Amino acid sequence: MFKKMNKTRLISLIICMVLSACQQAPDSLRLGLSLQSVDKTKQFSNIIAQHAEIDLHMVAFKKGDQPLDMLVKRQVDLMVIENSAKYREGIAAVLPLYTGVLHILYRSDLKLTTPQDLIKGRTLFLGNSSTVSRKFVETIAKLRGIDEKEYQIVDRLSPGKTDVVFFFSAISPAFKQHNLKGYRLYSMGRPESLGLGSIAEAIQYVFPQMKPFIIPVNTYPGFGNEQAVVTISVDMVLVTHQDISEQVIYRLMQTLVEQKAKLTSLSPSLFFGITDQFEPLKLNFPLHQGTRRYLERDRPSFFERFAEMINMLAYLSVLLLTSGGAFYRWRRQRKKDRIDRFYLRVLAVREQLDELSLLAALQQLKEIENEAFQLLIDEELVADESFQIFLTLLKQTVEDKYNEGTSK
Repeated sequence: MFKKMNKTRLISLIICMVLSACQQAPDSLRLGLSLQSVDKTKQFSNIIAQHAEIDLHMVAFKKGDQPLDMLVKRQVDLMVIENSAKYREGIAAVLPLYTGVLHILYRSDLKLTTPQDLIKGRTLFLGNSSTVSRKFVETIAKLRGIDEKEYQIVDRLSPGKTDVVFFFSAISPAFKQHNLKGYRLYSMGRPESLGLGSIAEAIQYVFPQMKPFIIPVNTYPGFGNEQAVVTISVDMVLVTHQDISEQVIYRLMQTLVEQKAKLTSLSPSLFFGITDQFEPLKLNFPLHQGTRRYLERDRPSFFERFAEMINMLAYLSVLLLTSGGAFYRWRRQRKKDRIDRFYLRVLAVREQLDELSLLAALQQLKEIENEAFQLLIDEELVADESFQIFLTLLKQTVEDKYNEGTSK
């Protein structure tokens, strides 16, 4: 009895160990906070953990950090980067998250008539250490022939002293916290000038990922936004490295798309634009295989996509086989009809054996035989059982005529 109880307990213990092994711990990813921090990061992490079974650990980039280098070196697993960032081997895109917009503010006492006035002789502050802001400044300087010594990029914003301020972020009043009273939004022309070779379009020609963007009227009251402002925008893309498994990225992608409503309630400017209908070829990085799998989840299989063609081919094959069989039977019957005519001709000679001389009978039978063999060579006859019967009948007729001559 004691041994039986020990055996039962041992089996129960083994079952518990197996079940415990099957319950895998949630996957863990490190999310680097780059150009735009996620509002309410705790709630965001909870949504991802609940629906994707992924624990997100936030890693804040410090001044001087190179985010893409950290991703390549596997120091972080996820980060948000401008779609204009330089291609790096081993980095893969998950999906575009939101549209980043370049906000350019200048001191209202400055007289700016051309894009050149925005840069030449000015002190510039590039907020968020944005590479988009830096590329914009360098591109304008190059297009307008401004030497880098003719402007100064400062590390700190001094309201009222710094001439021009650049902030690259989603549409949001976030830059109000920097006490920018007395600054106005700079517009690269009027909205109706788009399509006519504006400066925003010139920049897009140099960097195709930078697109003209219109900030609507009164989006930023008090910053000279009484009229629409023309600027540039760049898609912000969630990227990862190729070592992250396909299943993990699939679940993350699924959660971001299917829980869009919850995420948008946390930060509309970051998550409202999430969609699975984006164009992968417009991204600077190849899609992660997990994202590709999710995007193709509803794609019909090979047989579903070509079902009608397959059905048509099957129908044509059956029709061809049926027609081929019928044609074969027709040709075979036709050849049989031909051999039947040779039967009749031999039988006609047999009926005249008494009247024909041996030489005449043999000559007629020889002609019939030669004609039959010529048709056989031309494949108008088949050397089948019917042909063998013909030869037998022919031979028998010749023998009968010889026997008749011998008896006489």
